[in-house]
Amino acid sequence: PAPVTGEQATYLALQFQLEQSQWWSEDELVSAQLRQLRLLLQHAVKTVPYYKKRYSVIPFDFSGRLTLNEWRRLPILTRNDLQEAGKSLNSRAVPQSHGKLFTQSSSGSTGKPVSIKQTRLCTIYWRSFALRQSLWCRLDMAGKAAVIRYNKDPSTITPQGLRSRGWGAPYDGMFETGPGVFMHSSVDIKAQADWLLREKPDYLLAYPSILYELAHYFIKHDLELPGLQLVRSFAEVLDKETRQACRQAWDVSVIDGYSSNEIGYMALQCPEHEHYHVQSENALVEILDDEGNPCRPGETGRVIVTPLHNYATPMLRYAVGDYAEVGETCDCGRGLPVIRRIMGRTRNLLTFPDGRKLWPSPGT
Repeated sequence: PAPVTGEQATYLALQFQLEQSQWWSEDELVSAQLRQLRLLLQHAVKTVPYYKKRYSVIPFDFSGRLTLNEWRRLPILTRNDLQEAGKSLNSRAVPQSHGKLFTQSSSGSTGKPVSIKQTRLCTIYWRSFALRQSLWCRLDMAGKAAVIRYNKDPSTITPQGLRSRGWGAPYDGMFETGPGVFMHSSVDIKAQADWLLREKPDYLLAYPSILYELAHYFIKHDLELPGLQLVRSFAEVLDKETRQACRQAWDVSVIDGYSSNEIGYMALQCPEHEHYHVQSENALVEILDDEGNPCRPGETGRVIVTPLHNYATPMLRYAVGDYAEVGETCDCGRGLPVIRRIMGRTRNLLTFPDGRKLWPSPGT
């Protein structure tokens, strides 16, 4: 491809930084997070009406040095808080350098969808961590990548699927990728299976619930995808049964990512193990017990997240509605904290009387 410019150069610069920071010690990562959190906190208190009012009663020196103990004194932002606060959670002075503003909505898988503001900078970080996962997995960019997911455009709902010359952002322009093919998640499972048999992809990205059904469909009908090299999952909890079904159906491993529309990437599966590494460069992830104390390895608690780069709708200590189990330090050498298991959001397939299965996307 031609020499990279503009945003592509930004992606490469971020990958250079991420390649180094993943090997930092826990103390180094926390120190860097606290420096960013201090700036984000000062911005929120100064420019966001919600925090200006809520934090005014907290005896806190917002101009001073920030520690983790001080940070944990701040109240947790619940989903109800976020919904009720509405526009008062939006900053009145978003830095222009963060780029264009847009509205991002959660999936509503918890039953309580929310809408927030994000900037172009948030998108850049989202794509940068997607690229990190691809590099961790050592994907051959020249392969064909198939994606099964939701798209709000109803014209994309077709059993023939859609096709593009490349993998899309951030890959295009930096790598000579193979083609990308897309299938809407609400197309029934049989049509998805027929599409995969036609396309014969090297890689497949889909929701765990769809992967489970597809794998069992292939097993039941004695079908094969011999060229498939790796499966990636996202947006739902990936359980052992789904991993096993994919191995049985296609003889491939599943690499998972933990993300949400309103936060971005929170954790990525370790390239050497089935547990997850917190993406500390993108968010501070706290896993707390019932008393609000940090969980130790082997303990399960609430997931509390603060995205570090969203200055449009700062979400300080946001309870995403999931639970997770803390893991031991990873022997891969990365200093990024470990999550052993994630327990949370699940979307369900709809089964019709004739046996057809599809992943519904109902309205409000």
